[in-house]
Formats: sequence, structure tokens, C-alpha cells
Amino acid sequence: QETEQRLVQLSTLLETSRVVASTLDSAEVIDNLLVQVQNLFGVARCAVVVLNRREDAFRIRASRGLSEPYASQLRIAPSEPNSPSMRALRNQTPIQVADTETDLAFAGFRDRSRSEEFRSVLAIPLQTSHAPPAVLLLYKSEPYRYSYRELELATSFGHHASIALENAALYALTDERLQEQTRRLEAIVESLNDGLILAGPSGQVLFCNQRALNWLRLSRRDVRGRQSAELLEHLRSGSAEVGPAFEDVLAANQPYGHKRAKNGGSIDLTRVARDGRSRDLRIHLFDVTDAQGELLGRGQLWQDITHDKEVERMKSALLSTVSHELRTPLASIRTFAELLEEDRVKDGGTRQRCMRLILSNCRRLSALIENVLDLSRSEQGQMRFHIEEVDLKGLLDDLFRDIRAAAEEEGFSVDVEIDSGLPPVAADPTALARAIFNICDNARKYAGDEKSIAVRAAADAGGAAIAISDSGPGIPPAQRERIFEPFQRGRGGAGAPVGVGLG
Repeated sequence: QETEQRLVQLSTLLETSRVVASTLDSAEVIDNLLVQVQNLFGVARCAVVVLNRREDAFRIRASRGLSEPYASQLRIAPSEPNSPSMRALRNQTPIQVADTETDLAFAGFRDRSRSEEFRSVLAIPLQTSHAPPAVLLLYKSEPYRYSYRELELATSFGHHASIALENAALYALTDERLQEQTRRLEAIVESLNDGLILAGPSGQVLFCNQRALNWLRLSRRDVRGRQSAELLEHLRSGSAEVGPAFEDVLAANQPYGHKRAKNGGSIDLTRVARDGRSRDLRIHLFDVTDAQGELLGRGQLWQDITHDKEVERMKSALLSTVSHELRTPLASIRTFAELLEEDRVKDGGTRQRCMRLILSNCRRLSALIENVLDLSRSEQGQMRFHIEEVDLKGLLDDLFRDIRAAAEEEGFSVDVEIDSGLPPVAADPTALARAIFNICDNARKYAGDEKSIAVRAAADAGGAAIAISDSGPGIPPAQRERIFEPFQRGRGGAGAPVGVGLG
């Protein structure tokens, strides 16, 4: 009979191990643990107490048969010397209280046993490294002394339960780390300036970051479960230019059984934004494969290349316009220099006029070269200013003497009023003079038929204000926000003005 009973216990213990270890969810593990301990020891009430690190106390994590007030209010301090649970953890062996009314060590806890009406407690330690410390508690309504074999069984059960809890804790820890890595990866992907779309082998979208959603003007709910080819079609609907290569891009994003484009293809689109300005987009295609080269899915990387396209257009405009801008003053300089060299100009006044025109065209060339160099320095972050105290009135007097002389040669009138009380200002004199010259040069180009420019300079709030106006039509409202963009030029009454759009 004893052998048969022992075999029953062992088979029950094996079944317990199988059931308890059948899940990796810690809550389910503990719940299965309580069910099996009831079957194995024939108790109606049991509980698992676990260390709550935030409270620094052991609290009931789950229970069966206990009242709700007792289960929610039980609190055991880790330093409690006489608690059966703490004694079991310290000794790493089951501790029993055969009769709560006569056990002297349990005297301080009799109010608990009397309120919950139990007379016997068995505390089984659960030995864990990664899970918080825990103890399994068995309660009986009558005094009961567990036999040596039952305590041995309790020890074995505790080992099996500990392994199950440890596995669940390790799984939770691994899952938590995986989720943390996933969140970190998603944060990195979401912070990209490029749009990213990942789809499975069937073409169904698995992930779409916020940058791509902005390009599509869709929400995450709108793209969930859709095909990547549908998103490309949606993108095409708002594009101003689509080349024949777009069909290859669509083919590369179809499910298996369709024609596929080569991995690594790309296409450029020009998409009209909500503000009416066009944006250039480059779509790169790539396959996602495992270590053996098996296709896991396909990806799309959407890059905003508007700036790159603008730089290309700017370079083309620079080469075209600068070559023209250089040719005109160089031709004038060469013509007048040849006249002077060959002594074909006899009149002293005419010779002086030729010299002034040569100097004026030299300044024009110098200003053009400086503007181009400033553009290069600005884009490379290498602009350097030498700030000093500047006599603004003296600077303006010298500058407008030359400007007025050059303007009069072209039939312009320049009306200059400079307040004698102009204070000195902190500025880079060379850069300030060039800025004022560029504005005046712009005013000359757009002054219209009246060909008049007015300049006013006066003290203003401890500094100085310089106002330059011309007799032309002014800058149209639609172009006013773009006046500081390189190579942007308005159109005068007689067509496109001469210039590179850098002043």
C-alpha cells in the first residue's frame, strides 16, 4: 500500500510538472501551481506570496479558497523572524505549523489564523534566481502534522514549481528585452528623415513609418493590411511626373507569381505638396532575406531629394547665368581698353568716361565673383565676418559716389539723403557695403522706365535704418517669401533682368 501510494504521488508529481510547465505566462504558472497543489495535498486553501520590491514586503500574488480581505491585506516583512514563510526561505526547506494555537513561534500571528479560521500552515520555499522570491502556503482548518514523506513530497513539488516559475521569469525577461529592442528600433526608424515601408512576401504592408505616411497623406489605420503596390499607386496619383520605370517598381511589389523587378531598383517622382510647391522623391527598392538568402519580404526607402534636385538646377543656372554675366562686362572692358590702347579716343572727357566704364564693369565682375564665393562659403558654413566699429556715413558717402556715377552713365537718377547724425555701427564694412550695393543693383534692374532710385539713411533706435526704393512695380506678393533663395529672380517690364539671383 505504501509503495502504491508512493507511485500515485510520483505520477501526480510528474503530471503536476507537465501542467505547471505547460505555459510560460507567470500568472498562468502560479494558477496551475495552486490547482495541482490542491490535488496533490488535498487542501482547500492555498496561496503564493511573492516579494513586492516596491513595497519591500511579501504579498499574496494568487490564492484559492482564501477570503478576499485576507488575501489583499496580508503583508509579511522580509525581516520577520517568526513568519513560517520567511523561515522557509531562510532555511530553504518546508516549514510547518502543526497547530497555530499551540505553536509558540506563531503566537504573534494568531489573530490572522483565527480571523481566517485555519489551524495548520505549511510553507514551501520556491527557489528562484531571476523571479522574485516566493513561498507556497498550504492551509488546513484543523491541526495537522505533515509526515516526513509528505514534507519530502513538498520539497520535490517546490523544486518543480521553482523551475516552472524560473522559466516563466526568464521568458518574460527575454520578451521584455525583445520588446525594448523593438521599441528602440521603432524609435530609430520613426526618427529617420526617409520614409520606410516593409511588406511581407505576399506584398501586405507590415510596417510604415510616419515619414512615409506624411508623403502618402494617410494614417496608420489607412495603410493597415493594404498591399504595398496600392500605396505606390496612391503616391502616383498625386505626382506631377511619372516615368515608365514606375511600372517596374509596381511589378517588384506584387505577390509571388508576378513579374519581379531586379533588387536594388529606384525611381524618381515629382510630387506636388499641399502648399502647391513640388517635392522630389526617390524610391529605392530592396529585398529582405534571411541568412540563407530566402526572401522574407520587400522594402521601400523613400528619400526626399528636393534639395539635391534644387542644387542640380542651381548649378545649371549658375553655369548658364554666370557665363553670360561674365561675358557682358568683359566685352565692355575689352572694347574700351582696346580703344584706349590704340589711342583712338582723343577727347579727354571721352577717355575719362571710358575709364569709368572699365572701372564700373570691373566692380560688377568683382561683385559677381564675391556673390558666388559667398554662396559657396555659406553652404559650407564657412562665412566669416570681421566686426568692427564702422563710420556709416563715411561708408555710405563713398559707396554712393561710385553708385551714382555708374547709374548716371546708364541714364539713372539716384537721390541720396544721408542724415549727418548717423551713429557708428558694429558691422563688417566690406560685407555691409556689398549688401547695400547688391540692393541698389537690384533696384537699378527693376526701376522701370522712370529709372529712378531713392536712398534714405537716418538714425533709428540707437542704430541706423537704410531704406532703398525704386520706381519699378515692386516685388509681387507671391514672390516675397522667396527673395532670399539662391537664383530666384523676378521679371521686370522688359523681360528677365540680367543677374544670377544671388544679390
